[in-house]
Amino acid sequence: MNWLVLIVTFAIAVMIGSFLAGRLERSRPDWGARRRMWTAALALPGFVVVLTIGGVALTMVTTPAPGAGYRDLYGAVYAIMGAIFFVITLIGGLVGAGAAVRKTEA
Repeated sequence: MNWLVLIVTFAIAVMIGSFLAGRLERSRPDWGARRRMWTAALALPGFVVVLTIGGVALTMVTTPAPGAGYRDLYGAVYAIMGAIFFVITLIGGLVGAGAAVRKTEA
């Protein structure tokens, strides 16, 4: 996998985390800073988890039965890639949301 994909994924996660933290501050002022930060940071990783589960399920349904060994391999590769993207988007979301929350507190 190209490093550029991972870097762009991280950058997008930072931007989305920062944007959502700002939106949550305006729409949910009664929430604490920590709750807003974690909610904003977990939005994109949650989306990645849903897409990963959907991709694995679609692979299990559409791959023909004689290739059951490959079906398991495809599912494992999708799960591993989903886990990698989950971690990257979680860290990026925490960085972006943390920066947005700290900016508004100061």
